[in-house]
Amino acid sequence: MHEWRAQNRAKLNEQERIRRARNPEKYREQQRALRARNRERVREQNQRGRAWSTHGMRPGDWAAMWDAQDGRCYLCREQLSEGKVDVDHDHSCCGPKRSCRICRRGLACRRCNSTAGYAGDDPDLLQQIADNLRAAKRAVAARMAERGEQPQLEF
Repeated sequence: MHEWRAQNRAKLNEQERIRRARNPEKYREQQRALRARNRERVREQNQRGRAWSTHGMRPGDWAAMWDAQDGRCYLCREQLSEGKVDVDHDHSCCGPKRSCRICRRGLACRRCNSTAGYAGDDPDLLQQIADNLRAAKRAVAARMAERGEQPQLEF
């Protein structure tokens, strides 16, 4: 049977296409039930597929990066949560949506990855923003200390 299926792959694929076209709702319901029964496996397969198609990473590559960073964001060193991790990379190499082993910088939390991206991966700009934010926070703290207690509105 295995041999026959291998030899008649095109014929079987056409029969399956026709069967799905005749009753698409039944097919969709079967797929929903299959995904519901195997939710964890489907999630892992999707994750592996995305890591491979966008970053050329095999599961071992991801695990090696995770272990090397001790499960922490390589920028802020906060603990990463598995579902919200980005592969940070240099956009000048592979563009905005892909990376290769050469331009990968590390695993980053969404907050750090977005911040670096919005700053155009410019560390000087990020430093300037940090310096100005520190100065602004000091100024606000000084003004708050001068004014004393904030009056509360009565309703």
